[in-house]
Amino acid sequence: MVPFLQDRNFRFSRFIRHLSSALRSILAVTGIATLGFLSSCDLAKLECLDGDISCNDALLGALFAPQKIIAIAGSAGVIWVSRDGGLTYQQITPGDAGTSYSHIKVVSATRILAGGSNGTGPYIIESRSLEANWQAAFNNAGAALLGLVVTDFGDYAGCGANGSTQAEVFYNGPDGNWTITQPAGGLPGSCYIYGGDFYATISGGTFNYKREVDGSYSPSGSAAPGPTIDGVAINGNIAVLVDNANNRVLRSTDGANWTPHAITGASACSDAAFGNGVFAVFCVGSDQFMLSTDGINWNPSSTAPSLALSSVQNISFTDGFFYVMGQDGGGNGTVLQTLDFGSFSTVFSFPTSTATARDELIVPASLIPSN
Repeated sequence: MVPFLQDRNFRFSRFIRHLSSALRSILAVTGIATLGFLSSCDLAKLECLDGDISCNDALLGALFAPQKIIAIAGSAGVIWVSRDGGLTYQQITPGDAGTSYSHIKVVSATRILAGGSNGTGPYIIESRSLEANWQAAFNNAGAALLGLVVTDFGDYAGCGANGSTQAEVFYNGPDGNWTITQPAGGLPGSCYIYGGDFYATISGGTFNYKREVDGSYSPSGSAAPGPTIDGVAINGNIAVLVDNANNRVLRSTDGANWTPHAITGASACSDAAFGNGVFAVFCVGSDQFMLSTDGINWNPSSTAPSLALSSVQNISFTDGFFYVMGQDGGGNGTVLQTLDFGSFSTVFSFPTSTATARDELIVPASLIPSN
């Protein structure tokens, strides 16, 4: 190598080693939270340089390894939160002890949103510091909460009904205030995020409503006979809505035009999920998990839901696995994990309760509050 280039490379390498050592010194003084503003990808790029004996790759990996927060909703006024990827759970009664939670979202490293019904109507509660500082975010007279989502912008949105069973949409925007909108007639159905937009459904010929920038809702789908949407699964631009009333799904690639496809041999189908290249639908009436690779052709799984749990409440997909939530034969709130709905393993069980929903979020370790 040319001498002056060799000398320059040596000086640059020495500068990087000194910078690395200085960074570790700062971390030692200020704590891990110093890098709280970095994303998990940035944290993963911190490396030890060859020949730097003060650096330990294994130690850095342990300090900055991504951590998984898991939250599970329960039917008896409780939720469960794990900060160690499901090894241990903390049971929490976050608000009204009479609430039957049906939805839960891990919004960020410090925020959880849970919703259900407390006997008078839709009830939504929010944590500002993961396990503590819970605040009732929304309470409205009416029927049970049928959907709860967090938009790409961080807004909260839900759907349910008022005391007259008229469908209502609940939306919390950037100003932090909830607005209540009533679509034009119909009983309530599920709500969901598709293509970055929020959609709410009602039972009726015109069943799908998209939220516009000005907060209004415009019709974006129709089908006959009038569907009752009770489950949503999305794969990229393919949306599959479960029409509980008519034993079919409605499939779309644009959110506006919907094509019906029968779920032959199944009945009373509701919750849906997509993962590992498969759409999955739970059909309580015929005791089946129905599976499809295209959202068009459906076949039952090899194991019936009743052989997995005595009562199935919900299914979801996260991080490579499907999850089945409900209650086992012993009365325990249980969450099962499966790849194919053929074999199952128990990943959560708690006595005398029912698990109704599950969500998780992976965050950098430096962002997780300590006890």
